[in-house]
Amino acid sequence: MILVCSSEPSVLDQARAGRPFLMNIQPIEVTAKRMDRYRETMRASGYDEERIAHNTAESWAWRNIFVAGTDDEAAHVGIPAYLRQSELCDAMRNCMLEERGTTIEGVSQDTVAALPQRNIEATLIHGSPETVASRIAEIDATVSGGVIASFRIGPMPVETATSNFELFMDQVVPHFA
Repeated sequence: MILVCSSEPSVLDQARAGRPFLMNIQPIEVTAKRMDRYRETMRASGYDEERIAHNTAESWAWRNIFVAGTDDEAAHVGIPAYLRQSELCDAMRNCMLEERGTTIEGVSQDTVAALPQRNIEATLIHGSPETVASRIAEIDATVSGGVIASFRIGPMPVETATSNFELFMDQVVPHFA
């Protein structure tokens, strides 16, 4: 079992406990900073370099991925599907909160708009196979455990989702094999 961490304090809690983690979707700059802080906190907590390397190799980053023949095609199909997915998730969360008669205290609409999942470049790796491979290589250099990827993004036809996955497997994965 691995804990999903969305915030820096939760990543650092995992470091102090000597546990690997799955980093929720964040911009690559945030991912790199948190991995550095994770290693520093493990050292400060008394873990040796071997354990730090082991934990880093067991820690993962989560990303949504959409691959198409060209960058333009991926943007044209993948971005609207991802935005629709975000809208549906918001609606589901709001419905659950309403049914419970609760709210998320202290969270303004500006705060929600600034969440990492609202930043397409941070949350959706999209483009041609070459572009996607390049973006994944950035993450791979930062989080050595790897990337946990979601390929079914929003309400897209099964043929589109299948093509996305097949292009990934056939033209992106070989860059890392």
